[in-house]
Amino acid sequence: MIRLTRQTDLGIQLMVWFASAARAQAITARELSEKVRSSAPLVSKALKLLSKAGLLDSHRGKNGGYVLSRPPEEISIADLVEAIEGPIALTECASSNSSCEQEDWCPVGSNMKVINQAIHQALDGVSLAKMAMPGNPALMQGSTRDGSARAHPSRVPSTGVAGPALAHEEAKSPG
Repeated sequence: MIRLTRQTDLGIQLMVWFASAARAQAITARELSEKVRSSAPLVSKALKLLSKAGLLDSHRGKNGGYVLSRPPEEISIADLVEAIEGPIALTECASSNSSCEQEDWCPVGSNMKVINQAIHQALDGVSLAKMAMPGNPALMQGSTRDGSARAHPSRVPSTGVAGPALAHEEAKSPG
């Protein structure tokens, strides 16, 4: 099963909170842990990773805390996943620094890279601003980060988000 880690899920929740709050004033890790109902150590760890990746700015002192480093429209879900988990790679050969011993002769390696790229593009196509809007129709239509439609929309049953594989299957099936 492919699943985001609990830490990444929390990181996305935190960033959505920042995007939804639309406040310029910094907020502390402790205050955020109360807002998202998660433990302070987990929240602190996620905030440090997001800050290290340049997605949050941290300020020390009496009025210290965290704020978004740039507008939510300029931050993608791929940015968030990579900040916490590292590069998006379903398999070893799909990573930028692959050390797979089978890569030279593997019959599925090139296709796995295509699949990995499609997943990365899908995550990159969803901005933090879009994610912060509950029931956002743009997510359901599978638009890209800049608002344009994807080239090959189809439905993924669990979310209604576009993806090329089902469009191909639907085109082949009658009615």
